[in-house]
Amino acid sequence: MSYDFAKVEKKWQDKWYAEGTFNAKNDYSKEKWYGLIEFPYPSGQGLHVGHPRSYTALDIIARKRRMQGYNVLFPIGFDAFGLPAENYAIKNHVHPKITTEKNINHFREQLKSIGFSFDWSREVNTTDPNYYKWTQWIFIQLYKHGLAYKATMPINFCTGCKVGLANEEVVNGVCERCGSPVVQKEKSQWMLKITEYAQRLIDDLDEVDFLDKIKAQQKNWIGRSEGAEVTFKIANHNQELVVYTTRPDTLFGATYMVVAPEHPMIKELSDNITNLEEVKEYQRQASLKSDFERSELNKEKTGVEIKGLKAINPLTGNEIPIWVSDYVLITYGTGAIMAVPAHDTRDWEFAKNFNLPIIPVIESVVPNVVCDVQKEAFTDVATGKLINSGFLNGLSVKEAINTVINYLEEKGIGFDTGITKVPLVCASSIFDLGLGDKNVRPDFSMGYRACVNAEAGNYQNGSFGAGCGATVGKFLGPEFALKSGIGSFAVQLGTLKVGAIVCVNALGDIYQGGKIVAGLLSEDKKGFRSTCDEMLKSIQRVDNPFVGNTTIGVVVTNGKFSKSEMNKIAQMAHNGLVRCISPVNTSADGDSIYAMSVGDVNADVNVTGTIAAEVVEQAIINAVMSAAPGGGLPCAKDICA
Repeated sequence: MSYDFAKVEKKWQDKWYAEGTFNAKNDYSKEKWYGLIEFPYPSGQGLHVGHPRSYTALDIIARKRRMQGYNVLFPIGFDAFGLPAENYAIKNHVHPKITTEKNINHFREQLKSIGFSFDWSREVNTTDPNYYKWTQWIFIQLYKHGLAYKATMPINFCTGCKVGLANEEVVNGVCERCGSPVVQKEKSQWMLKITEYAQRLIDDLDEVDFLDKIKAQQKNWIGRSEGAEVTFKIANHNQELVVYTTRPDTLFGATYMVVAPEHPMIKELSDNITNLEEVKEYQRQASLKSDFERSELNKEKTGVEIKGLKAINPLTGNEIPIWVSDYVLITYGTGAIMAVPAHDTRDWEFAKNFNLPIIPVIESVVPNVVCDVQKEAFTDVATGKLINSGFLNGLSVKEAINTVINYLEEKGIGFDTGITKVPLVCASSIFDLGLGDKNVRPDFSMGYRACVNAEAGNYQNGSFGAGCGATVGKFLGPEFALKSGIGSFAVQLGTLKVGAIVCVNALGDIYQGGKIVAGLLSEDKKGFRSTCDEMLKSIQRVDNPFVGNTTIGVVVTNGKFSKSEMNKIAQMAHNGLVRCISPVNTSADGDSIYAMSVGDVNADVNVTGTIAAEVVEQAIINAVMSAAPGGGLPCAKDICA
């Protein structure tokens, strides 16, 4: 007896879909499991082999989870918007709404015939107004909070499809879909500032059950790092080449520079490049590759020396060559790197390929560990001591990093804040160099004394510690600003304790009970005026507005919570900022609230988060009301008296 698969399978598939066999239920007694595929783009050609290949694997897991008693949500949808749909419609002289609907129907029929266990009751169609009204709403919220912005960036452009492509859609320099050549094009486009949440994204990877190698890939993709901006002067020119490095201690080992093919320096100094045509040809070849292809670790390193230009190492004074290579991306850092081939694998491979100097500057402190950098890069450099590094010789890595940063600052080499140049780029800090002596920096000894003082229990609200340089109400400049400070507040509910310490360094005004108690001074400086009202007098865009605003706080509780729960408490604590600072979270502010658990009291996360918002609000009030005059600025007590 032969198996009539078409008849039998359709019978049971129809039964599944009619009865909603695979639909997720509102059953809170079961543990939930959520599986999500990449929703297909409904092209006119229908499914290709890649669709069922990737969907089948997750379908197997979804079926297994149902058998294990999970409440499974396994949705399906169609990512139907985009230029390919328009191009297809133009080519066939049909309205895109008609072609898209026809393609979706075809895809749906094919997917159902395969028998995937999707929850069809929750089908998503991105061209449905009931769907995209929410994507539009989300974008508006991102824009309002300064997380969506426009920038000119290079994209992978398919010369056949006439659309931008993801890196994964470019294979060997051609479009995966149509086989046409792909080139790099500059395009003004909307960007999302995910870097604002880089640390949160990295921290939360600890909460997911991923393989370590996948977590490592995610961390590399997120790309958060801390380091310094270092300026290399171009020999015989007024131009400078700024690089971002996480290891300023290895500057003595920088033997050449590398810029991305798209770096503007090439165009700006083109008249001085003696092999310009060779450089332009390399740029053209690089434009045919995706960022993914360019950054592959195992690919052969290519490049061209930019003859006629040299960079000056700021520590050695030596002139070093500048190369253009596609392994440097214009979208990462500054689009230029200082190459330390002795301690970086990619730089080492490049140096070996082009016979460039390799100078070791760090040696291991582990007994009997010796690495010949002429044979391979010595990359285990988190610890060790400095060699071949002048005044850094003999220092530990940590000591060398701080020493070189101090040196760079003394020489005026680093990120220009408008007040002074600062080499260090850190995760969170109070920027207060506009008040008092801009040359004063926290150092190891200050950090040690701060820890000792904390143990002594002599904490004070007001203009102490981080609060010394804090100010508020800076919309109209320092002339009408008010001195602020650091504040604290804590409450106890039963055995649960929640406290906050906040350094208030805000652009906006501080409110209590609907009344301004600190902020933008009036014309006569005897009272306050609303920053919001002043802002609303003009809707014109302001570039580089009022830098130096960061309200940073920490919430501490003896409640026992996981890292993800503490993240939630930190989120809720931000409501304390919203209640008493206006405007708040502007693009000129770098507001951050951290949270930590130091006890084992069982408590509800929502209750604790609600209390956290309350104590943050009161800590902010205490900060400004406890502040003393300083830096030529009055304080709230002077105005309110």
